[in-house]
Parts: sequence; C-alpha cells; structure tokens
Amino acid sequence: MNLTINQSGDGIKRLLIIGTSGHGKSVLDCVLAANQYETVVFATKDPPCPELAGYPVFYEQEHDIESLRNCCDEFIVAIGDNCLRWEIFNRYLQKDLKPAVIIHPRAAVSPLAQIKAGTVIHCNAVVGPFAAVGHCCIINTSSVVEHDCVINDAVHISPGAALGGGVSVGQKSWVCIGSSVANNLRIGSNSVIAAGAAVINDIPDNVLAAGVPAIIKKQI
Repeated sequence: MNLTINQSGDGIKRLLIIGTSGHGKSVLDCVLAANQYETVVFATKDPPCPELAGYPVFYEQEHDIESLRNCCDEFIVAIGDNCLRWEIFNRYLQKDLKPAVIIHPRAAVSPLAQIKAGTVIHCNAVVGPFAAVGHCCIINTSSVVEHDCVINDAVHISPGAALGGGVSVGQKSWVCIGSSVANNLRIGSNSVIAAGAAVINDIPDNVLAAGVPAIIKKQI
C-alpha cells in the first residue's frame, strides 16, 4: 500500500473526521489552522451531540460509508488508540474513500521527509530530513522525529517525545509523552515506551518499557 497524498490539498474541499474525543478536537484544530478544507464533518460510533464546534456530527451506525463518502473528499481517523485507528483506516480504504494528510502550519516538516496518507502532524512537531512516516500515524504536539527516522504505520509519537536520528519505530507502537529515544535504535512493533522513559537500547516487539534508562517491564 502506498497512498502518499499531495500535502497541498489542492482541489480538496470537504473533510470527514472520524472521532470526536480529545484527539478528534486536536485534529480539528490542525485542520482549521491549515485552512485546507471548506467543510468539515465528523463521524462517531458513540451517540453524538448534533454538532462539535459548529460542525455536524453523524452517528456512523445510522449512516453507511457510502453516505459518508458523498459528503466528503477525504477522511482522517482521529482516534488515539493505534489498533482501532488502523482498523478503521483500512475499513474506509476498502470503501474507496481517500485518506488525508493533515499538517499543522506551525509544524516543521522537512521537504526531504516522506509523510504517507492518513497521518496527522500537530503544532510545533518536527520531522527531519529523510525521515519516513507511515500511514495513519500521529506525530503529536512538540514531538521530534529526527533525520532518517522510520516511523511505521499506525504509530503514535506523543507530545514532547523525541527520537534521535535514525530511529526505527515498528507498526502500532506508542512512544508516550516526554520520552526520548537515542540515535539509531529500534523500537519493535506493538510496543509502548512509557511517559518520561529514556531509551538507550533496542526495544523488542510487544513489550512495555519504562524508566531512566528504560528497561522492559512486561510483555503486552
């Protein structure tokens, strides 16, 4: 799958944001700051209020994806849970909806970086040269993804987290708030780096690592 989208948004007018929780609100903030879309519509599986910040909210179980496709040009999944976000992203892809790339105008994204479809890059985040960010990722507020990093699909880099140059993060892993990862290390898939951790060694798949320096606490 290679769905890299034109980041300029030329010709794109209507966006569907899937999710109305705190992360959905943060994504809306990025969308409004970027001034990329004329119309924003929300969808949720939870019984919604009729609107969020003046934008309509649809209860997804009452509106099939075909109907949602008719009201948007692109979609973004604004759900913090990596596994759920990835599942919904792929379900909408199978219905031929087009995923967006959302980049806050105060993010610093190198023109030499690659950002794939479905990803949101938040305010004050940094993505360095030759970094590669996969599909459906969250590069959250004031996080740093330095040069030559490889961020695989459905990863969340939380606010204030910092990855040194050449770090690789496996699919659906979560690097939590305020943590740091030294240069050229590998974080496995489906792993969690706890808040405030300092990673100085490779971390395998399916573990929780925490502490300074970070050590493996348990399998997950």
